[in-house]
Amino acid sequence: MKKIIGALLLFVVLVPIAYATITTSEVYLLNHWGTVGRQTQLGTLIQNAESVTAGEIALTDTYLVVGNGSNVGAGVALSGDATIANTGALTLSADSVGASQIETGAVGTAEIAADAVTNAKIADGAVGLENIDRSQMIFNFEGLSGAFSGPGNGGVAGAGQGDVNAIEVRGHHFEWFNTVAQTIGVNWVTGKGFNLAGDQTQDDALEFGTGATASDVSKVVDTDNFYFRAKLELTTGNGIDGMYVGLRKAMAYGTTLGNYDDYYAVAINTKAAAALLKVVSNLADAGEAEVNTTQDIADGEYMDIKIYIGDEARLQTAIDLTADLKSVFNTHYADQGAGGEEHISADTAIALAAPTTTATLILAVSELQDSYAAHEADAQLGASWVFHQADNDDDDSLISDTNPTTLAECVTVLNDIKAKFALHIANASAHTAGDNSGASAIDASSTWLQLGENGALADPTAALAFDFDTDEVIVPYIYVLQSDVQSAGFYLHNFEVVDVTTN
Repeated sequence: MKKIIGALLLFVVLVPIAYATITTSEVYLLNHWGTVGRQTQLGTLIQNAESVTAGEIALTDTYLVVGNGSNVGAGVALSGDATIANTGALTLSADSVGASQIETGAVGTAEIAADAVTNAKIADGAVGLENIDRSQMIFNFEGLSGAFSGPGNGGVAGAGQGDVNAIEVRGHHFEWFNTVAQTIGVNWVTGKGFNLAGDQTQDDALEFGTGATASDVSKVVDTDNFYFRAKLELTTGNGIDGMYVGLRKAMAYGTTLGNYDDYYAVAINTKAAAALLKVVSNLADAGEAEVNTTQDIADGEYMDIKIYIGDEARLQTAIDLTADLKSVFNTHYADQGAGGEEHISADTAIALAAPTTTATLILAVSELQDSYAAHEADAQLGASWVFHQADNDDDDSLISDTNPTTLAECVTVLNDIKAKFALHIANASAHTAGDNSGASAIDASSTWLQLGENGALADPTAALAFDFDTDEVIVPYIYVLQSDVQSAGFYLHNFEVVDVTTN
């Protein structure tokens, strides 16, 4: 009997207990085991008793388990500057992040949305001069003010002929030059901007800009790509004897506009209730060229002028010329038949897509170039023409048949195609009598103008191609010749000089 009981005890000792609840028999057996056996089995029992899932813990919705003062976990609600959802999403309360919570240097340009910071959000003097990019500016003068600093007269605007009045606005420098002596009145008008009317004396003149020979926003031709934009309101258009808004060569102030060698501008040079807008230019002091847009600005309206210089101008003018050449090419190619038409058979129409970038422009110009080269080559044959009536007695071939690879090369090729195509269609030997369908009137250049007549910016009804000399330094300027009938203000609302990147 004793042997049987001993065997049973041995069996019990060898079989581990796996219950989370300790029974009376288990307590009895534990009391009879040695120390090591009791520690091992108690650990197993306790581990099993604590093996519960998160779903078995009772906790109020959106509460967190946090250790309390007695070092015991308790459910508490998240409070203070944040709330938490039962999905785990944490939300900061409004105004919870102050200046002290932002690490120095943590917020950079990439973290600030485009156009998020406006003039209205910047207090006068709030931005230190050391933080201003002086090479660019975007000013809306309607809600700003500035201080005149005359030529050595304690901040009072100088009224003498030739006086240069400095005007400082939020760290940027402007200048008012008296071409003719005049009394300068109140210039800052809330909601209107900067008044350029002057003393409204017949034939008095002034120039407003950023400097004559040197300027914070001076630009170098064929090095800088940028635009200049000015928006001006004419309370009375007949108060202007003449006005130019544009860019000129950086040189000393002149007593007349004719003193400047090179300039490109939109001009009002007629005194009328509805002021006509013209595009004017002068290169190397060779004399002024102009085109009349036939557009006008009536009393109380404004004109918005935006002039691009550099690659963006080249791209946009090249896009315009490409579209125009495609149109005139296809008109010419389709002119065929036996009734006096220009060709004995039609050439293949050009189906190029309208380019929008430098890369797509290169493709489009290459297609135009290849098409014209093949068409002109047919006119050079001595016999067996596919398209033409006879041999072209002139050589209107392109300077080069090599396709362009850069934006600058596109401009060169396009202008060459335009010139040679005009000669080609006028030739009466290869054609019946010389095609009069018309050549392109557009040029590709490094200057591109947009105009807004009391509305959105758009291409003017007439354009004037212009290229400043390479490496020439140019500055923005507004030249005003006054009339004594001017009875109200002439307001500058916006003045911008901004660098651009072309794709």
